[in-house]
Amino acid sequence: MAKRRKVEIEEGMVECHYCKKMVLESAWRCPSCRKWFREGKIGILGIVLILALVIALVLYLVKPTLLFGEDGETTEKEYNVNLSLDTGPQMHKAGQGGYTEYAIRVTNLANAADTIQFSSEGTSPLVVTFDESIPMAPGDQDITIIKVDVPSVTPLGSYDFRIYATSRSDPAAKDLVDLTVEVVTLSERYVITTDKVQVHYALWLSEGDFWESSYQRGETLLVSVDPENEDVTYIEVIPGFYEGLPGMKRGEIKVVVVPPSKGYTNPDAELWGKTLIFQIELVSIDTA
Repeated sequence: MAKRRKVEIEEGMVECHYCKKMVLESAWRCPSCRKWFREGKIGILGIVLILALVIALVLYLVKPTLLFGEDGETTEKEYNVNLSLDTGPQMHKAGQGGYTEYAIRVTNLANAADTIQFSSEGTSPLVVTFDESIPMAPGDQDITIIKVDVPSVTPLGSYDFRIYATSRSDPAAKDLVDLTVEVVTLSERYVITTDKVQVHYALWLSEGDFWESSYQRGETLLVSVDPENEDVTYIEVIPGFYEGLPGMKRGEIKVVVVPPSKGYTNPDAELWGKTLIFQIELVSIDTA
């Protein structure tokens, strides 16, 4: 009768079920046959789960959008938009055959990137032009300029219309502003380069931040259109500002975009190197 093989099992050791050699109980796999251990160890399913976790971790570190979407977040996307005139007037004056402009701040209030689309309502007989759309990151601001042309045959009177801003991702998310253009007979006198004038203005940075406004202070700004003017009552302003004044008539409002080259040239100035957006209302021409 054949002798049965006797296996001495030392403490902390177990027998490999494949090659029958003694292996430390804490080992993941047998060092002799290199096969995965059964007793107290993981099987094929466990190995697959570990590999899946490792792959998911690598993807999260390298490109989280593959797991969580374009914004890298697991939160539900919510869309909203806001339009604001800030301190600019809602009612503008314009002459027959003339035009006026509005600077409107638009803010993407969504927690995701979005494209804001613009539309109008009730503009006839005025001709209103504006940006069709603006792509915006979450929380971004921008300035959109609304130009209103008044045909020469337009009857005198007030004309109300609306501008809408709508989320392309969620058309239910929208905002609007009500605007009015009063078509009037303006003076034939317009600003020339030797004039002294009084203006109201609102100022934004090109990235949409509202900066300041004479409307808030409740006083006009006295400006010399001529940079060589020596009358200290009428201040000299940045080139891009006074270059936008010639040709304006009393009561008109226009938007002037000032590039850095015609803005603040002193590197110590707070707005040095910035593109500035002014909405200017000509209150009076003071030159005799």
